[in-house]
Parts: sequence; structure tokens; C-alpha cells
Amino acid sequence: MQPPAKRVSASLAPVLHHRAISVSGRFGGLGQADYALANELLVRVTCALAAERPSVRALAIDWGAWGEVGMAMRKDTRQHLERRGRTFMSVAEGCRHLLRELGASTRERTVTYFEAAAVTRLTGATPSSFLVHEDSRG
Repeated sequence: MQPPAKRVSASLAPVLHHRAISVSGRFGGLGQADYALANELLVRVTCALAAERPSVRALAIDWGAWGEVGMAMRKDTRQHLERRGRTFMSVAEGCRHLLRELGASTRERTVTYFEAAAVTRLTGATPSSFLVHEDSRG
């Protein structure tokens, strides 16, 4: 028989575990080794939770820069990203993506949103808006 504390904690276990991560964890950035590593560590912890507790939908979302909130709002950061040709996701679009991911029935462990413009620069393809890449990294 389980001790009472374990029975209580098991009955209060979450059904959804979400972490907001930066795409820097997946793609890196100039001078961001420590930041990228910290973000990737959060992804790995999320994946470990998903493996340990299959009943919990554990999800890490690698977000690009948002336009009206977050670290990209710092003037120097925003200017740096703009010089590199980066675009910014609006809060409205980000919230739509977040609600869709939270309501999805899929079991991906990580989802990455990145700029379609970056894909165009790299490949010549012209997708619209922000793209999503889903996987079960872990």
C-alpha cells in the first residue's frame, strides 16, 4: 500500500504540463550558448516527464520572438533582431497558436514556431505566417 502522501500527490497529478521555450534552444544564436543550453534542458525535462507519466500531456513550445511582449521588446534586442531580418509574432497570433496547441489531441512533446520569412531566405519557398514543426524529441 502506498503512503498517504504518495496517494494524495498521485491524485493531484496534472494532466497538462506546458513550458514556453525559446527557439534559441533549437537553433542557437550569436552569444547565446548558455541561453540555448538552458532552453534545451527545459525541453529535455519536459520530455522526461512525458516518458515517466504518459497520462500527462507534457509539451514544450519553442517560440520565436513575439512583437509586443517578452525579451524582444528590449530596445537593443529588437534592433539586433531587426538588423538580422527577423520578424515578430503578434500576441494575437501567438495566443491563437498556444490555444490550438493546448487543445490538440496529438502527443508531440515539442512544437517549434519559427518565422516563415526565415524559411524563405534559406530555401526560396514562400510559406505564409509562422510555421510549426512538431516532434517527439527526447
